[in-house]
Amino acid sequence: MITENSPSTDPIGFAIDFYQKTNTEAIIEVETTVTEDEELPVSHFFRTFTDFPNQEKEALKRVEGKVLDIGAGAGCHSLYLQNEQIDVHALDISTQACSVMTGLGINKVTCQDIWTYQPKEKYDTLLMLMNGIGMVKDLNGLKLFLLKCKEFLNAGGKILIDSADIIYMYQEEDGSVAIDLNDKYHGEIEYRLRYETADSGWFPWLYVGFEVLQDIATECGYETELLYADKTYSFSAELKLKS
Repeated sequence: MITENSPSTDPIGFAIDFYQKTNTEAIIEVETTVTEDEELPVSHFFRTFTDFPNQEKEALKRVEGKVLDIGAGAGCHSLYLQNEQIDVHALDISTQACSVMTGLGINKVTCQDIWTYQPKEKYDTLLMLMNGIGMVKDLNGLKLFLLKCKEFLNAGGKILIDSADIIYMYQEEDGSVAIDLNDKYHGEIEYRLRYETADSGWFPWLYVGFEVLQDIATECGYETELLYADKTYSFSAELKLKS
């Protein structure tokens, strides 16, 4: 997940740094506009392949060539790929997270926002797991992002993402869905994260259903393949540049 580049507004980076230095669990408080408050253990960012959910495992099977791991966090996916002898570059806007990734031995780490990132090379795979695509904020942002990704990809390159259709959160007891079709897309929500004195404030985040993702990706010049889907509406997908 991409966070603000300041310790006071970077709960994830703050918690990741604490965990790495002390090997002590830390809890990030999560608020959203559509769910009850939740707790996110920071150890979640330090998982190994065995602990990855199936949608992430299926996406990682499709990694090819040079990889850019966007919103890498503590680098669990980058570290796995590097150990598999894959050329991977970890990118995150959190200075603390990037420091942790460097300390963990990830060879290529850059602390920068993807929107301003200017790579010296192009990539064959862009990786955005743990719903990293959410950072685009809304459906219009998704379209702009997919168009921008063409700047980073070699011919035939791909984007590997996971997300979820959260329509079920609006479902009534009788099975109907309580959403206003004239309002914004139901997956456009807001988050707030807190850890100790660090507070992200409210920020927009996107959960996108596969069919909506496919429509936008097709419009932007990608062929979309569903890699995995489960009963909780979570999925992973491959978006490949059309030749």
